Amino acid sequence: MTPANLFYYSLLVFIGTFGAMLFCFAATKASQKRLNSPRHSLEIKSSPVFYFMSGASFIAALSIIGMGASGIWYGVRWIAPFFTFHFTPGRLAMVSIAIGVFPLAVGLLASLIARLLGCQLDEGGVSECKVWGRDIGPLLYAMFVFTWMTMFTMGFAVFGIIGSVIWAFMQ
Repeated sequence: MTPANLFYYSLLVFIGTFGAMLFCFAATKASQKRLNSPRHSLEIKSSPVFYFMSGASFIAALSIIGMGASGIWYGVRWIAPFFTFHFTPGRLAMVSIAIGVFPLAVGLLASLIARLLGCQLDEGGVSECKVWGRDIGPLLYAMFVFTWMTMFTMGFAVFGIIGSVIWAFMQ
């Protein structure tokens, strides 16, 4: 099965399941002779309808997972040649370090911009910073707080460096 087939089959299953759930919802509401329930939710009075809706929801969730898996499959097939073409242990280490340091670089860039503009920037909250009549304080704050991602990306960098060292010794 190709990724395209997985996506199309998953999409068809999702559309069919969603249509059946919508039909079941409309039929249940038509039997109650109203579209809005007192508590603004669907009250299912019969257990076969409940079991059908539960099963249909499960099938719809599986079809969404199938569509996501096909997207990841396509993405890996598209991106993999860029990383496997003349990829060496040294390049793996460089890419790992770049990914690990990227959030820190974004935070330092925000700090540099704030200093150049004379704005206050700290993790205590958003401060006003006007540039040409626009407030870029929330953007600078988001960039500055992005440095917390280094907790995850530095781990990736360490594993990448360890992997590149192991790869270099295996060659």
